[in-house]
Order: sequence, then structure tokens, then C-alpha cells
Amino acid sequence: MRRQSDRQRGAVLVISLVILLILTIIGVSAVRTSALDARIVANLAEDRTAYQVAETGIELQIQKVSVSEISRAPMWPQTRPIRRRLPRGI
Repeated sequence: MRRQSDRQRGAVLVISLVILLILTIIGVSAVRTSALDARIVANLAEDRTAYQVAETGIELQIQKVSVSEISRAPMWPQTRPIRRRLPRGI
């Protein structure tokens, strides 16, 4: 009878180790998944920020063009052509 008891203890040890291994694999998988999710969320936030900055820049440029068309002010200063006088005798 003693041998059967020793065998049962060995079987319980093996089954316990297998269950522990399965739980460890599940835990590692959960940690990896949560780390990946965190990276995805960070990338989405950065993408949205870049999009908003680009949209703001476009809106500012549209406002500048609209204001310059309304005021009809030239976008560069008006200049007169330079007339040079040549010295006599040339």
C-alpha cells in the first residue's frame, strides 16, 4: 500500500506543476496583450494630435487667405521701377 500512496503523491505533484505552467502561460500572455494595447492607444493618441495640428494649420491658412482677399491688400509691397540716369558722354 505504501507504493500506491507514493505514486499518488508523485501524480499530484506532476498535475500541480502542469496547472502552474498553464496559469503562468496565461499570465504572461495577458501581460503581453495589455502592453500591446497600451502601445496601440498611445499611437492613436499621437495620430489624433497630429491630425488636429494639421487641421488647425489648414484653417489658419484659409483665414489668412480670406482676410487678404477681403481687404484686397497686396501680399507684397508695391515697388516702382528704378530709373537710372546714365552719365553724359557714354
